[in-house]
Amino acid sequence: MSRKSKAKDQTKALNIPFTLTQADLVQEALAVAKDQTQALNIPVKVPLGGGRYAELTEWNASKRVDLRFWKTDTIPTKVGVSLSLPQWKILCSATQVVDDLISREKDGESVDWRYDLGEDVYVIIKAPQLTIHIRKYFVPNGECTLHPTKRGVTLSLYEWKELKKTIPLFEDREPELLHRHHHRRRRCTTTKKKGGENRACAEQTSGQGHFRSRDFVTSGQTAPLGRLSRNFRLRMRRTYFRTCT
Repeated sequence: MSRKSKAKDQTKALNIPFTLTQADLVQEALAVAKDQTQALNIPVKVPLGGGRYAELTEWNASKRVDLRFWKTDTIPTKVGVSLSLPQWKILCSATQVVDDLISREKDGESVDWRYDLGEDVYVIIKAPQLTIHIRKYFVPNGECTLHPTKRGVTLSLYEWKELKKTIPLFEDREPELLHRHHHRRRRCTTTKKKGGENRACAEQTSGQGHFRSRDFVTSGQTAPLGRLSRNFRLRMRRTYFRTCT
């Protein structure tokens, strides 16, 4: 039994009028506001800092999470990226890996990491910048090298921490985000050699939370399958390596 319920029962037994505290009134007001926003389907918008906002909204009958720069609190811009709910769930599953890589980069390790969220949207960490890039990429015809587009956002460490705080808020608003499905990931590294770049990629299917930062290649080195951890290799249902010259 909660303290509030226990206090209410005691005051009722003693025939003492029960009064709500200011904190209780605030909680009830927040609960009412939450029900109203859900009923009216009002987007949930959270400031990240630097004029950037994370917003759980709906577009063309599809729920999305927008990471955008806003001129004011009411005027959004086109600068940013819009993630589908599956892409957002994959990003949420990679937060611990991103934090581990940031710690390794702070310790002086050269990190060059790219993580596929699906539909050619990647989250990227690359030394020496302590920033997190979430950006849409494309591969031109006749090439095999990813090129960035204008659709993306670069987050500072503070903005990344604020973004992680929105995860429980969005999950509370959208129940679909509570169910983490199995997803496909692509781990890519690029090494520069004479005559161009060599790009090695591996795709695998696994569940949320079943990977660690050491399972991914850093420092711009290509890693053969044997260098990956044994458990990681056992979890890989489908693996292939592709080299572009």
